[in-house]
Order: sequence, then C-alpha cells, then structure tokens
Amino acid sequence: MRRERDVRAGREAREPPAPGRPDPIHIRVVDLYKSYDGNQVLRGVNLELERGRINIVIGGSGAGKTVLLRQLIGLEKPDSGHVLIDGVDIVPMNDVELNQVRRKFGMVFQGSALFDSMSVYDNVAFPLREHTRLSEREIRQRVLERLEDLNLKGAEDKMPGELSGGMRKRVGVARALMLEPQILIYDEPTTGLDPVLARSVDDLIVEMRERFGVTSVVISHDMATVFRVGHRISMLYKGVIVASGTPQELSASDDEVVVKFLRSSGVHPSAL
Repeated sequence: MRRERDVRAGREAREPPAPGRPDPIHIRVVDLYKSYDGNQVLRGVNLELERGRINIVIGGSGAGKTVLLRQLIGLEKPDSGHVLIDGVDIVPMNDVELNQVRRKFGMVFQGSALFDSMSVYDNVAFPLREHTRLSEREIRQRVLERLEDLNLKGAEDKMPGELSGGMRKRVGVARALMLEPQILIYDEPTTGLDPVLARSVDDLIVEMRERFGVTSVVISHDMATVFRVGHRISMLYKGVIVASGTPQELSASDDEVVVKFLRSSGVHPSAL
C-alpha cells in the first residue's frame, strides 16, 4: 500500500496544473535527504502540502519534524532532493532569492517567541520595521488593524508578561501575518498547554485559514489537534513519510507504525 501511495505522489508531483489554474499543491517535497555528521535524519521525504488547507505533519520525538521544517523555509539546504514552492525549487537558490521566498511564510513558534522587552504593539510592528520602508504612520495603521482582527484591540500597550497564554499566541499570529504571507507555519502550537487553551489555539488555526485564506502547515504530535482541525495529515517516522491522508484515512490505516502511534496517543477522532 505504501509503495502505491509513493508512486501516486510521484506521479502527481510531475503533473502540472491546468493552464490558468493555481497548483492545488502549494509545497512539494521530493526525495529529500538531510544528515548531520553522518547521522541521516531525513531519508527520502516525499510530501505534498495542499494550498489553502490545514496540513499537519505528525511524528514522535526524533522523527525529523524540526529538520524538515528548516528545509521547507530554506533555513538549511538538504543533502539532496527538492523543495518546490509554487512550483519553484528553492534548493538551488542563493540567499537573496531565499529571502524573497521567505516572505511567503509566517512563523508561529511554540512559545510565541515574543520579545519580552517590547510591548505588544512593537512586537507586531517588528516585521514591518525590519522588512519594509513604511512610515511609522502606515505601520501604526496596519498594526492596529491586525490587532483588531485578532481580537486584541486595546492590548497594544501591554507587555508580553501581562498577557494570558491565549493572548500571547494571538499576538504571535498577528506578528506572523504582518507581511501578508501565503503560508502560515505553526511549530508545535499546543505543546505544554492545558486542554482548554489548546482548544482555543486549534480554533485560532481554523479561524486564520478561513479569514485569510492561508495555507497552514502545523508541525505537531498532539493528536487531539490533528483530528480536530487537520484536512491532510502526514506522518513522519524515522525520516520518511509513512502515511498521508485525511484524518479519517489515517485513523483507518493498517500501517503498523501509524496504528501504534495512534494507540499510544490515547486519542481517537470519534471522541472529539
């Protein structure tokens, strides 16, 4: 079954979209390998991330999720293979070209990664000040609009330490959206959160996709999030994708690795 799936993925990767229509696959990873000091971490990853959908990459600790993420946004170059964004391979690009590609991405980090010494306003304004030539007046207008979009109106003068966990996450998303990215990447967004706050983060992921039409890529091992919000799930195990499909297809998989992972998580889609 896995071989048939890999063959199908390879065939789809070679077929261009119809003229005048955007490719439904926003990011394609083809036969990607990456090692460090002789330790092979990615072992031929083939992955398709769908445009405008919530794509989740799951896997246990040490599966290679973080390494794969670094390849997707061009922070590292693989040993071999291809990462195509909007049909363009970023692997051979130089730093200047990669910086342009990275403008398509917004990153929401595990701990929100806010600057504790900056106000909410300055945290959200930071990308505009670093990467644009907008005036402070234009920056202020955009920041306040985005804060209102994220239900953070009136929080602009607060410091990160004054915010609840949910508000910190929303500020992180607001900052990630400032350069109007096409793709939002969430790195372990619910790790360490209590169930109520984790559910609010799940709702936020869905809301951002629906309101802004972004392609969402969620790196996670939280199966509650996977079954609650994911459109397409891909499981990374020992450096390869062993299964990809909808949550329903994943839960019905007879792949031994997938079955064991789902059982150990203690979460089943029927319970959500």
